[in-house]
This record gives sequence, structure tokens and C-alpha cells, in this order.
Amino acid sequence: MHIERKTFFAFLVFIIIILIAVSITTIKFEEKITCSDTDGINYYKTGYVNISNETDYYFDYCNSATEGQLVEYYCLDGMVGKKIYNCPDGCNESKCIRVCVDSDSGVDYNISGTVRISDIGNYTDYCSNNTLIEYYCNGSELLNTTHECEVLCGNGSCLICYDSDGGKDYYTAGEVKQNIGIVKDYCNDSVLVEFYCSNDNLSSELYDCINGCENGSCINVSDFCNDTDSGLDYSNNGTVQTETGYYQDKCLDSTKLEEKHCVGSNVNSSCFVCSDYMNKCENSKCVFVNTSVTFDFNTTNSTSFFYSNTIHEMELMGISSSDMTALIKLDNDSRSVSTDNIVNIEGNLSYRVDYIGILPNNVTVFIYEK
Repeated sequence: MHIERKTFFAFLVFIIIILIAVSITTIKFEEKITCSDTDGINYYKTGYVNISNETDYYFDYCNSATEGQLVEYYCLDGMVGKKIYNCPDGCNESKCIRVCVDSDSGVDYNISGTVRISDIGNYTDYCSNNTLIEYYCNGSELLNTTHECEVLCGNGSCLICYDSDGGKDYYTAGEVKQNIGIVKDYCNDSVLVEFYCSNDNLSSELYDCINGCENGSCINVSDFCNDTDSGLDYSNNGTVQTETGYYQDKCLDSTKLEEKHCVGSNVNSSCFVCSDYMNKCENSKCVFVNTSVTFDFNTTNSTSFFYSNTIHEMELMGISSSDMTALIKLDNDSRSVSTDNIVNIEGNLSYRVDYIGILPNNVTVFIYEK
């Protein structure tokens, strides 16, 4: 019985020794698969990877076969992983080149700029109330500074000249602020003195308000449109005036007229070919080219003249009697057509000539502007 007990204890000690040996072996095995990386996945820092049971080291490097390409080693589940990365600004010394670029070339409070850092991103100057936060580069590093603007901070810069109504706004009372002071739009009877910024300088304009001026702005009356030539009048140079401004007729080329006219309270444009009317476009209107027409009374098929005994009448299509006149020559005789003899038949200008005596052989009509 005593011998059996000794044997049992000996066997138990043996089992314990075996278990300890297995545990030590396992611990040593786990230590063998340890992976370490000096820089992690960082394309802008040189690093290397090592496996604890290996003597080899895996160094990041620039791929000479492909310009700007970096081979980055890292640890992946206890093993060595590899990434291929194309550096945006090139690769050098086993890492991507870090670049800092400032669009406003440094500390410039009057220009809104953006700084680009290769491995970080973009940083744009911005305003916090009237304080400007200005980003800039120091070598390849990103820095920033703050600056209190004298006039106003807006859109990432200190404004030299600021107009509260955004420029030439005749229907909003505004003020222009500079470091020398503030000026406000004001009225001089029906004329508005409108201040605005032009290339960071103070400028002004006198504007004739259609409906009057009050408290530094034109009085806004809706549904207003006025045409000085009363609509589609191609023979007069007209201007349309609305609450938003003035719009003038103009020649697009030697024969085409852009005619402005009112449609309700809005301004509309029509393109008109003057050659279908009075031959050419000049001084923002259609004008008639001086010409002459001869009609032979001996021809029996004449639709231009109507005569009965002593009365002869001629129609000239599409000529405005207010703009044109004519000189009538009967054979060798000549006379000017008076206003009383100019009539309008269905929109066409007509010249009526009274002639007593022998019917002439031909009539020549010279047409010209008054």
C-alpha cells in the first residue's frame, strides 16, 4: 500500500511537469508570431515591419519602376501586409513627399486663401464674427493666425470696401463702409445718390428714380412699364423704362433692329428686319434709304396709281408719313406734296396729287426723310 501511494505521487508530479512544459512551449510559440511596425500605415513617415521570430526587416520604400509610388509595409493579423500607394506629390526617402501650398501665398488678410497639405487636406481662411482666421504654410507645416478686420470680415478675408446692399441696388437703401468711414445712399429730390464699391474703392452714381426717391432708395411701384416710342415702332429710337432699369432699342447689324417694348409690366424684345420695311438699321431705328420711283401713265396694268380725270393717287407701302415726304414730278413740272395731301390708307402712306389739264406721260416720285 505504501509503495502504491509513492507511485501515485510520482505519476502526479510527472503529469504536472508535462503540463508546465506544454504551457511554456505555447507561450514561446505565441511570442514567435508577434508583428511590430514602427510607423503603422503612415505614407509620410519612413518605417519598417519585423516579425519577432525572424531576422528580416521589411522597410517601406519608393518603387523605382513607377514614379511617385510607395510600397508601405504594415502588420496584418500578426503577419506582414503590403500596400501600394501613389503619392500625389512624389516619393522620396521611402516616404511620400509632404507639400504645403497656400493659394494666397502666405499671410494676406485681404484675400481668401486655401492651404493644401498633402497628408491632411485643405484648410480655407474663414471669419468668426469680425475676426479672420488665416491659414498659411511654414515650410511643409500648417500654421494659422488671427486678425481683427478694420472694416468687416467676410468670405474668408478682411474687406477693404463693403456695401451693405451688395452693389448698385437702387431699391434698397445701403451704406458703404471703408476704414476711413461710412457713407449712406441718399435722395436728392427724385435722384438717388447710390454709393457702391468698385475695385475696393468707393464710387457713386446718380440714378433718376421712376417713381420718386425716399429714404435712400427709389420708391418701388409694381406693374410699371413705359415705352417712349409707344410699342413696336421700328422707325423711332425708343427706350423702355421699368422698375428694374432702362432698356433701349438697338441695331444688331446693318439691317436688324432689336425693338424693346412693354408686355404688361415686363420688357420684351423683338428682332425686326429693316430691309422688309425701310431698307436699313441706323441709330437704333429702321431708316428709309432715299430713293425715287417713276411710274409710266401709258402702261395700262398699273396697280400703283389710281386716277379719275384730274385726280391721281399713289400708295407707297409701309412708309411712315411722320418721317417721310416726297417730291412729285409730272413730266417736266415738279411740286412738293403738302401734308394735307398725305393720307393713310389701311396703314400705308399714300400721296394724292391733283393735276388739272393734260394727263402727263409719267410721274417720278422722289422719297426722302424730312
